[in-house]
Amino acid sequence: MLSCPSSKFSLGFEHQGSGKEQLSRWQGQVRAKLIDLIHYPTAQAESGFRTVSSEKKAVEGVEQIRHLVQAGGWAPQPIYEFLPPDNANRGTLITFHGHGKDPFTGIYTYVRELARHGYRVFMPILFGKMERATKGPPEDPNEHCGVWSVDADALGSTLLGLRLFDGALAYRFAQSLPGVDSEHIGTIGLSMGGELALYLAAIQPNIRVCVSAGFLSTFKSLLFDRGNCPCYSIRDWPQHFDMPDIVGAIAPRPLQIQKGYDDPCFDRDDVQRAYERVAGIYGVFGAADLTCYETYPGRHCLHVDKAKAWFTEHLVSDHPSENRSG
Repeated sequence: MLSCPSSKFSLGFEHQGSGKEQLSRWQGQVRAKLIDLIHYPTAQAESGFRTVSSEKKAVEGVEQIRHLVQAGGWAPQPIYEFLPPDNANRGTLITFHGHGKDPFTGIYTYVRELARHGYRVFMPILFGKMERATKGPPEDPNEHCGVWSVDADALGSTLLGLRLFDGALAYRFAQSLPGVDSEHIGTIGLSMGGELALYLAAIQPNIRVCVSAGFLSTFKSLLFDRGNCPCYSIRDWPQHFDMPDIVGAIAPRPLQIQKGYDDPCFDRDDVQRAYERVAGIYGVFGAADLTCYETYPGRHCLHVDKAKAWFTEHLVSDHPSENRSG
C-alpha cells in the first residue's frame, strides 16, 4: 500500500508560514503547480473565443439556451445556460455535471432547480462526456475516461486539464454576457462536478463562493484505497500536495462541502479528516466561519436547499439586483 505522509508534501499547508504575505504566496504556488501538473491549456484559456450558435427552448418550465462556444482552433464546446424565471437575478453559477449519462436528470436535477431558485446557471458539457462522448460510452465510466485520456494526451493535456479548461471557458463566457455581474459568480457541482467546482474556484481567485458535493477526500483514499476514476489522478501529487491543500487555495472565500451519509464513493472518516485540514487552513486565514461541512441522509447526491442557503448568505446578500428587487 502506498504511503504518502503529509510531511512529504513540498506544498503541504503545514509547511507554510502564517503571515498574510506568506499565505498568499503559498496559494499562488499551489495554483501554479496544479496548472503545471495537469497540463492545463493556458494558451487556450487566455485566447479569445466566439459564439458559434445559440438555440433557446423551454424545458420543464425553464428557459434553456444551448450555446456552442469556440476558443482558438479547438472544436466548439457546448455550454448550457438556464435563465431564472421572471427576470430574477440572484447571481450567476458555473455548475458542473459528473460521470453520468444525462447532465440534467437523475442526480443532476439541481441544475434546473437552481435556475428556478433565481440563479443564472451555466453548465459546460465536459470533454469526453455526455453529448461529447462521440466514441460511444463503455458500460464502466472509469473505462470511458481511460479511452478519452488518449485524446487528452494527444492534445498535450490531461483529462483534468481539459475539463478544467471547459469550466474556465464557461466562466469567461458567462462574464461576457449582459446582465452577469462578474463579482457575483459561484461554482457548484456533484462528484466529478464537485471536483471541478473546487478546482475552478482554486485557480480563479475572483470566483466568489463554492459549493462542492460528494468529492472532497484525500488522494490516497480516493485513488489508491478506493480505486476511483483515473481522471481524478494528478501526476506526481505525492511530491507536492494533497487535495485539502488545493482546496485551501480557495480560502478565505466562502466554501461549503457536502456529503450524503451513505455515499458509497468515499470513506466517511477520510472525508472528515480532509475537511478538518481544510477548516484548519480557513482558521489560519481568520475565516473559520466561511466554511462548513454539511451532511444529510442520502447517497451520492447534492442537497439543493443547503446550497441555496449558503449562496443566499454569501452570494445574494449584497447582490445589486437582489437589493433593488427588495
